[in-house]
Amino acid sequence: MAAAVAEAAPQGHFAHGPAPEAQENKGKAKSRRAQRLAAIKVPPVVIHTRTSSSGSEVTMTYERLHELGKGGFARCFQFRCIERATDIAGKVVAKASLTRERARLKLLTEIRVHRAMTHARVVRFESFFEDDNNVYMMMELCPNGSLADMVRSRGALSETEARGYMLQLVDACRYLHHHGIIHRDLKLGNVFLAGDMTLRVGDFGLATKLMTKQERKRTVCGTPNYIAPEVLDAGEEGHSFEVDVWSLGVILYTMLVGRPPFETRDVKQTYALIRRASFDFPPSSHVSPEAKDLVRAMLTVDPARRPPLTAVLRHPFFTGATAFVPVSMPASATSVAPYYPAGALAPAAEVASRMLATPPGALRRRIRVTGPGTERPDLAAPEAVPVIAAPPLGPPSSSSANPSALRVAADDRLRRFQHKAAAAAHGPASAGQAAPPALRRVALAAVHDNDAGGRVARKPRARTSSAGQASSRGGLARSHGSEASAGSPYTVAAPGTLARVVSALQRSLDPRASVIGPMGGSSGSAGRQHAGHAADAAWSGASGQGAATSSSSAAAAAAAAAEAAATSSAAASAATQQAASAGSVPPGSSPQAASTPRVWVVKWVDYTSKYGLGFLLSDGSVGVHFMDLSKIVCASDGLHFEYCPAMPHGERPRDPVTGRRFVPSEAHTTEEYPAALQKKVTLLLHFRKYLLEHWERSVADGSAPEEEVRSIRAGSRTSGLVYLKKWLRTEHAAVFRLSDRTVQACFFDGSAVALSPDATGAMFTDKHGVRSRHALATVAEKGGPSVVKRLRYVKDLLNGLVQGATDA
Repeated sequence: MAAAVAEAAPQGHFAHGPAPEAQENKGKAKSRRAQRLAAIKVPPVVIHTRTSSSGSEVTMTYERLHELGKGGFARCFQFRCIERATDIAGKVVAKASLTRERARLKLLTEIRVHRAMTHARVVRFESFFEDDNNVYMMMELCPNGSLADMVRSRGALSETEARGYMLQLVDACRYLHHHGIIHRDLKLGNVFLAGDMTLRVGDFGLATKLMTKQERKRTVCGTPNYIAPEVLDAGEEGHSFEVDVWSLGVILYTMLVGRPPFETRDVKQTYALIRRASFDFPPSSHVSPEAKDLVRAMLTVDPARRPPLTAVLRHPFFTGATAFVPVSMPASATSVAPYYPAGALAPAAEVASRMLATPPGALRRRIRVTGPGTERPDLAAPEAVPVIAAPPLGPPSSSSANPSALRVAADDRLRRFQHKAAAAAHGPASAGQAAPPALRRVALAAVHDNDAGGRVARKPRARTSSAGQASSRGGLARSHGSEASAGSPYTVAAPGTLARVVSALQRSLDPRASVIGPMGGSSGSAGRQHAGHAADAAWSGASGQGAATSSSSAAAAAAAAAEAAATSSAAASAATQQAASAGSVPPGSSPQAASTPRVWVVKWVDYTSKYGLGFLLSDGSVGVHFMDLSKIVCASDGLHFEYCPAMPHGERPRDPVTGRRFVPSEAHTTEEYPAALQKKVTLLLHFRKYLLEHWERSVADGSAPEEEVRSIRAGSRTSGLVYLKKWLRTEHAAVFRLSDRTVQACFFDGSAVALSPDATGAMFTDKHGVRSRHALATVAEKGGPSVVKRLRYVKDLLNGLVQGATDA
């Protein structure tokens, strides 16, 4: 995972200075910058006490971790908020650099503009405060770096990636411009990547707010490679929202080519090229005509001729027949080209159309502009104005400004907090005390050995969980897990995973039968979404309280949904292949390659009577599906892990583009994680030790297949980990649904079948551990009776879930 990045302006950033041609000697400028940064001294612990709206005092303790970056006037650090047990980014500005009124007003403007915004594509502003030495701005931490880091690591991106990122950038700019805000410093280095690889626009140090659409600004500011020509020639005309459109054109070119369009060794030559909009596309870049046309339109010298953002969204680069965007992006995309299996791309036109139909959103608070002059700061309400006084002339008189005194003052608070956390984690039912002997008491028969994708060592003992997990003959076990699929930053809502899998199996095994059950119905999008959610709810068992039942209308909707899913799945696969042939899919990312599961469950231990279900995956990662419906998974290195909390459906955030709710995940390490997760991390490590020891024994006795040994030894990635999303148990099998949409059934006779994420292929393991792979399109003719029999069982089981039945 890339280093976390906060909002630090790079060295090329300038503002409120003379004309670019009159800049001072670079050596002197660097020296002054070094002096400003050296003046920023941040104590190990920073304490902020404020008065809440109810009149009570609220204290936040921030532990300084490592430095994230440096800018012209600020240093950025990763802080840990002790009370909230979360990590955030903190931008720190020394008061010694705010001796001039203009500098103080500029910082106030940044705070007031940024804190007023609330949008999924804007870095979330948490709080700001000051002590005697510094001003602190706390904001969302983006752990995957910036687009600049990605391009620096990989070079040019594919058009598929660039298109997806551009849609998110346009979404952010529409929000800013709707509220009269011009960013004026959009560039790859100010576009950050959140934990789910969606974009966040940050660094509002040069942002300004227009009182009217006709107002113009005349300050020369920006970053040399991205600055618009009308900003360079700061005349009577001034500049407005069009400067952001110019910067977006530079960003799109840079993503497609791997370098900025006007980059030279001499800044004066760069400005000369910008004034003429003189650039070209290298023959080796393989940029499509549609992309070239959009870049040229956005990089037009005359701002009046540049397309507005609504016109950008309607450009053929986004609306063409071969214009697709990824459904999601793995964290590994920061360093290597992502892999696109069939069905992993969605039409960009649908996303753009939805964006055009969706209002940009409101501000969190009103921004007021007061005072004379064309460049007065955007002032908030008087009670919201921070003091930011000039630095004291002599030594600070308050002990709070003394780092050592501050450390001592914080130590007591830290100790009290740690004591409470320890008491909560190590109480009578603590993980640290109860878990090890309890796990050691788990009989070997309860560890299910899914070698080669599902071989069971011996039939497990039936267990009944606290939620009443007991399966009657022929019935469905109560299931676990309730979250909906994570919302994508790009696409509209897709049909339910279960309906999609059932329709694929139905087409393969019974091509002449109805798609799902005996009922027919409409194939409209509303019915498709209804059935998808109904199937997920049935699988989830209403938050673990039992298998869901549905009315006949819900069953009809499920049937209609599955039929639509069949068409949608085929169309999506064809669309992906079409995109690949058109050059939208990166080399080596052929959708046909993902015909069998890449990750599957190797071993699992059912301890739902007390904790949850532990599992070992074929990439060496180990996780736990807890009884409270939260999930945790640890990478094969034993250090990095990701946690997905249990969250009621109504409290989950919505993706602004798709409108779907999703459960955000948290990335931590086993060395540094929130105190609230101590019990679950302890359980995770015990499950991990237990399952790996059991697996090593199977390697030693030769029962582990060579392919599995190689896969686990190779290890998993450290971010974007696959985890067990949902599971259930019937009389004959345990069925798992992984977060990458793999569906796997482990039968208690020792056989197993796993369906690929795109539902085009299956991996079968017989009772003796012999593995074979099959394409669903030909499995009925070539798979053999054992494979077909088990696939039919899976199809009927999932079909029952989609219809809300209790008998599969």
